[in-house]
Amino acid sequence: SNSQYLLNLQSDGGAKEVMRVQSSGNVGIGTASPGAKTHIYSGASGQASAHANGDELILENNGIVGMTFLAPSANSAQILFGNPTSSARGIIMYDNSNDKMSFGTTTAVADMVIDTSGNVGIGTTLPGAKLEVAGNVIIETTGVTDNLLLTSTDTSASSAPDIVMYR
Repeated sequence: SNSQYLLNLQSDGGAKEVMRVQSSGNVGIGTASPGAKTHIYSGASGQASAHANGDELILENNGIVGMTFLAPSANSAQILFGNPTSSARGIIMYDNSNDKMSFGTTTAVADMVIDTSGNVGIGTTLPGAKLEVAGNVIIETTGVTDNLLLTSTDTSASSAPDIVMYR
């Protein structure tokens, strides 16, 4: 059965179970009943079990739960997404060398970046404003009450931007 184990590591003279490898291959660290291939338990979350689409790794705690990726200053930390034809179809990456978070649908090109100023670039890796889009943008409204509002907090006539809209 799934509750039987192949390996059981204990501390405190056998009083405390530290890790269990079940006959199913599931590994529990801090839990005798791992709910995934790897289940790292620091406290009860109140959730009964992992979602079936995300049950390969469970990190569980009764407070804030987190995961840390550590890389040298000149390198990046990455999460890659793959499929049967490519091991890198999508990426979430933090580049330590230039302090940018990027998201992409390939590992070669960042589709969207967030820099240390909080600027977001879509289609550009060097956004010069809170939002910079390189390429066409479509903003669509669906009804007569839908509005698009563009405002500027700068009221001086010499630096206020022109806004041109077509209908």
